Amino acid sequence: DTVRVAHRLPGIASSEFSARSHVRGGAADEMLVLVDGVEIVEPYHLRDYEGLFSIIDQRSVSSLQIYSGGFPAEYGRALSGLMVIEPRVPTKVAHEVGVSLLHTSLLSSGTFEAGNGTWLASARRSNLGDILNNDRGDPAYHDLFLHAGIDLAPRHRLTFGRLGFDDDVVLTSS
Repeated sequence: DTVRVAHRLPGIASSEFSARSHVRGGAADEMLVLVDGVEIVEPYHLRDYEGLFSIIDQRSVSSLQIYSGGFPAEYGRALSGLMVIEPRVPTKVAHEVGVSLLHTSLLSSGTFEAGNGTWLASARRSNLGDILNNDRGDPAYHDLFLHAGIDLAPRHRLTFGRLGFDDDVVLTSS
């Protein structure tokens, strides 16, 4: 999982169950999470149930930077921690399908305009409802990450992005 990488670093604590991190004794909501420069307030699926998984497919990530103190000035609004996630920049056309106990995923990426433009699309759908006992409920989640960019000049790039996700937990009583 993308954000669980931080759990192995010094100064970061977490429970084994949750994807949320506590940096230097701070609360989980004190970590600023930026995806492609945009702040994500709750980057977790099933956030009312310990935030089990991140909303970012690790295959779409190029780099992940964790700051547990001494933030650069541009990130001055971070309280106890900062996580900066940058999307991967494709170099060729590639398509992937993934199936696991947790989710089914599709990833497509590539270039256009002789390499001056790139696209990346990632979609995941939960498999939890298919593997869990449905007598108690049906948890589900899905996410979508779209990113496209084109070089306008040697030092100028125009990018478009979309990140969408949803959780749905239906509890039933017996």
